[in-house]
Amino acid sequence: PLGRGYFAGIEQPQDGAVQPFELTHAVMAQSGAEVVANNELYAIRQLSADMVEVHTRQYVFRARHVLLCTNAYSGSIDPYLTDKVTPIRAQCLVTEPLPAPVINTCGYSDYGYMYYRMTFDGRLLIGGGRHHHKALEHDTTDDRATTPIQSTLENYLRTRFPEVQAPVGRRWAGIMGFTADGMPLVGTLPDKPSVGFAVGFNGHGLALGAGTAERAVNLLLHGQHPGALDVKRLENAIIR
Repeated sequence: PLGRGYFAGIEQPQDGAVQPFELTHAVMAQSGAEVVANNELYAIRQLSADMVEVHTRQYVFRARHVLLCTNAYSGSIDPYLTDKVTPIRAQCLVTEPLPAPVINTCGYSDYGYMYYRMTFDGRLLIGGGRHHHKALEHDTTDDRATTPIQSTLENYLRTRFPEVQAPVGRRWAGIMGFTADGMPLVGTLPDKPSVGFAVGFNGHGLALGAGTAERAVNLLLHGQHPGALDVKRLENAIIR
């Protein structure tokens, strides 16, 4: 990294990347579950000790248990989660395909606020930059890319990777869910004990999601304590 504005580097041999679209579809296929997409949730009601009713735009579902995996949008579903998960916007850009890879690992800088890697189709992806524009990126569910962050990302690209001459091919944004202590939350809704949740992944949902979901399922179905992810640790905490 020397000569690009970096002062030193740390190698993480076990670090890696996956293609999230392919991973998600593989998990869906193996699960055997039916996915109902583009179907907004309107209300959840605990009808009895063993029955929950879920009202959506297309259907009304009834189930013994319901698990919310709604991350940044959890506060819009139940007020119990409003002050426990804060929506924060993340933004990325990706170049058009490069003639050759410019890095062979995943990279991070600025205490993890900047990140970059080659994609599987030969593009350079760069994301982050929100630490320069916190007032714009915190406490928002607007998932549109913005000029201030995109300018920061493009400046980083031209400064740190001057050999990349390919134009930017795409820009996008997404909403993450952050908690007060940087760890996910697992629990059940106080007035709906058959409705569990696994939320608040702090920008690391791909790494933490599966293990967090396992704890949430074990709590909901078997009453097993979720350990350090128990939401009760934050019942009196508010993210600032």
